[in-house]
Amino acid sequence: FDVIRKEANTSRHGVRSWKIFATGGGAYKFEDRFHSELGVEVEKSDEMETIVSGVQCLLDHIPNECFTWVPDGAVLGKPTTFVQEEVPGDPRKPWLIVNVGSGVSMLKLDEQQTVQHGNVSTYKRVGGTPIGGGTFLALGFLLTGAKSHAELLAMAEKGDHTSADKLVGDIYGDDYRGLGLSADTVASSFGKLVNTDLRDQVRKEDLARSLVQMINWNIAHLARLVAAQEGVKTIIFTGSFTHDNAISQKHLAHAFQYWSHGESRALFMRHEGYVGAIGALAMSSLLKDKHTSFGHASTS
Repeated sequence: FDVIRKEANTSRHGVRSWKIFATGGGAYKFEDRFHSELGVEVEKSDEMETIVSGVQCLLDHIPNECFTWVPDGAVLGKPTTFVQEEVPGDPRKPWLIVNVGSGVSMLKLDEQQTVQHGNVSTYKRVGGTPIGGGTFLALGFLLTGAKSHAELLAMAEKGDHTSADKLVGDIYGDDYRGLGLSADTVASSFGKLVNTDLRDQVRKEDLARSLVQMINWNIAHLARLVAAQEGVKTIIFTGSFTHDNAISQKHLAHAFQYWSHGESRALFMRHEGYVGAIGALAMSSLLKDKHTSFGHASTS
């Protein structure tokens, strides 16, 4: 909004000829302000449709758009470091698109369900959870005093979740071999902090680490169950929560590799921050024109 206002101060007439293609809650919430204060027309697109369309556009036209994280080092069989690995080509459908914003929506796109640019055909929402990026921010701010998403993630990178989480080893003294659970498996997120002495010793960084791991594991576990139910092996994560969030990407990738025994994988997108905008553009009247080919449009 501020960018357009600044441009309007330079050329009010030029801005009035603009049309904004927008999606998400803000497209509805601020539509009247765009029109009354700036004289700009807003063309709204459904948020989930733009996500599906944007993902398909990027995978169709950007080589090596998807990547994942794979283990690069291990101690006692447990991965300790991860490296990015490109995923060449267009991942095979069906897809489960897991959009992690304030909450989480899970969308299935089958092999026979395709997206024609400017026209999103059949897809379905197959799951979701209210525990998402908004939960991470709100609880993180309350627990640590952090003021931004970036600050909270920086804290988590320096934290040790075992200072807050109760592990299987804390309960049994060792592995729980009967269930195949190693001693370092989290039994209860933040479970150690029932103890007042431990609560006084824990650092803000440890709280941030425990929180992001708790949310990641819950999203990954639910997405894995939905993917198994729907017969999907390709899971594509989008949404503001995963953008520039390597710690969560690694957690999610490892969770899918572990729980599926390598049969399914979590993928991420290099241009994730633009998925909704590109989807809105692809669905706009600019690209619905029969004489316009998205293949000749610029996505840079």
